[in-house]
Amino acid sequence: MQRQIPSSFLVAALMVVVIVAQSLLRHGVEVTFTEEHGGMERASLLLWLYAAGFALFSKAYLKAMTWPLALFFLLLALRELDFHNWWFDPGLLRGEIFSSDAPLWQKVVSAIAMTSILGVVLFVVFGGFGKFFAAMREKRIWPWLVVAALVFAFLSTLLDGIGPRLRHIGIEVNDAMHLKITMGEEVLELLFSLLLVSAIIFGVHSLAQSTRR
Repeated sequence: MQRQIPSSFLVAALMVVVIVAQSLLRHGVEVTFTEEHGGMERASLLLWLYAAGFALFSKAYLKAMTWPLALFFLLLALRELDFHNWWFDPGLLRGEIFSSDAPLWQKVVSAIAMTSILGVVLFVVFGGFGKFFAAMREKRIWPWLVVAALVFAFLSTLLDGIGPRLRHIGIEVNDAMHLKITMGEEVLELLFSLLLVSAIIFGVHSLAQSTRR
C-alpha cells in the first residue's frame, strides 16, 4: 500500500479547498452549491482540466494511455460546461437529435462525435482493465479510488432528478429539501471528480516508484 502522498494530489486538494472557500465567502452557500458558476461546479471543471494536463505531463509513465486519458478528462471537463447541448438543436451529443428535424449533416456530425467519444472511453476502460486488477492484487491505492469515485457517481445519479420521482410515489419535496438534495448531489459530484483525479495521480506515482526500483 502506498504511504507517501504525492505533491500533485496536495495541489489538487488545495485547489478545491481554495475555490470552494472563496465561493462560499463571496457568494454564500446556495450559489456555491447550486449555480453553474458556483464553487462546486468550478472546482470540478478545474479538477478535470488539471487531470488532463497531468496525464500529458506523465507521458513517460502512462505511455500509450497518455492521450486517451488526457482526452477522457477533457471530455469530463466539457461535460461540466454542458458540451452535449452545444451547437445543434437539441444538442450535439443528445440522442434526441436523430429523431428531430435537424439537417442530415448535423446528425452525421453528432454520430461521428458520439462514436469518437465512445471509442476514447472504451480504450481507457479496456486499456486499463488488466492494470486495474493487477494494482488491486499489489494493494495499490489508485484502483480503490476509482471504485470509490464510481460509487459516488452512482449515488449522484440517484439524487439527480429525485424530486419528480418522489412526488410520483406521493412524497412532496419542499424548497428546503430540494436545496439539500441539490447540495448533496453537488458534493457527490465533486467527490467523484476529486477521487478520479486522485486515482490517476496515485497511479502515476506508483509507476514512477516502480521505475526507480
